[in-house]
Amino acid sequence: MAVQGTPESDGGSFECFQNYTAPEVFVQGLAGIVDQQDVESMIRAQKQMLQRFEKTNEMLTNCNQLSVSRLKTASSEFKKHTVLLTEMKKDLDYIFKKIRVIKNKLNQHYPYSFSNKE
Repeated sequence: MAVQGTPESDGGSFECFQNYTAPEVFVQGLAGIVDQQDVESMIRAQKQMLQRFEKTNEMLTNCNQLSVSRLKTASSEFKKHTVLLTEMKKDLDYIFKKIRVIKNKLNQHYPYSFSNKE
């Protein structure tokens, strides 16, 4: 026998939930408990955060595009400088080789002058 005031005694109270699943009934029950103003304030806060994230995302996208263009410029300049340094090294190696040859010739012709200075 069902006690008066319990859900089992109220035969018609479950009839309105017959077309809903258990999760839907649970959500509907929670909706009745939660204050609507709190829900609206949470939604406003989420919208504000979404706007901030969208702005931040846009700024990061612009930053990435700028970085890509600057990287491309810097890479081409770096390659040019690398080629220039390689050519300079070759030139300096050639110059030092010529200086050694000249020093050897001078050392052969004037051995006394070089023996005191080295």
